[in-house]
Amino acid sequence: MLDFIIVEDNQDILSKIKNAIISATMDSKSDINIHTFTSYEDELSSLINNQTINKIYILDIELPGDKSGIDIAHEIREKDISSNIIVITSHDGLFETVYRNLFNVSDFIEKIPGFEEKLIEDIKTIQTKGFDTECFIYHNRDIDLQLSYRNILYIYRETNDRKIYIITDTNQFALSISLADAHKLLDKRFIQVHRACIVNKNRVTNYCWSKNYFVLDNGEKVDLLSKKYRGNVDNG
Repeated sequence: MLDFIIVEDNQDILSKIKNAIISATMDSKSDINIHTFTSYEDELSSLINNQTINKIYILDIELPGDKSGIDIAHEIREKDISSNIIVITSHDGLFETVYRNLFNVSDFIEKIPGFEEKLIEDIKTIQTKGFDTECFIYHNRDIDLQLSYRNILYIYRETNDRKIYIITDTNQFALSISLADAHKLLDKRFIQVHRACIVNKNRVTNYCWSKNYFVLDNGEKVDLLSKKYRGNVDNG
């Protein structure tokens, strides 16, 4: 069972989102439920607190009432770090606000004609990847970061920088910790392939040892591969 939770106050957009969900799940073997809300209410709160179901949230940012889509995303992530969140808004200028608040959103879609096609693509991708609940979790007094392992591509350290950089499907995050300490917060899908790089092996399509680079499933080529660490790949 897969539950879609839509929070959108525009009835025309709401109808298009529902049709996109039906189209995207037409060939799915899972049964689906679609819950619709125009603002925050008790039933939505109950769904957020229900950890027994797989959920995909589709949230508008500007909503009537006291809670915006950003507020709802905050509440979701306080209680649920594994469900997928897709943000749909009329204001592309809010992109930075959404991502920098670290909600670990799956995508940010602008409400332009034909936005449904992107939504359909996202839903199909989420279904293909499955519901992986494991996360990279890091806290200090300045940052509260939760990132799904499946969305992390690789982590690297610049030679003259004390920071590491976590590269995800949609963003980059800088942390003031060592690469070794970051590795301790990861699971076995992450392997060291260079003295300055850890990669999610599930996202790699090719290792080119002769030219010291690897290629990710998004087509990105990364020049951080060392033969010294080939055993990690061969035994991984």
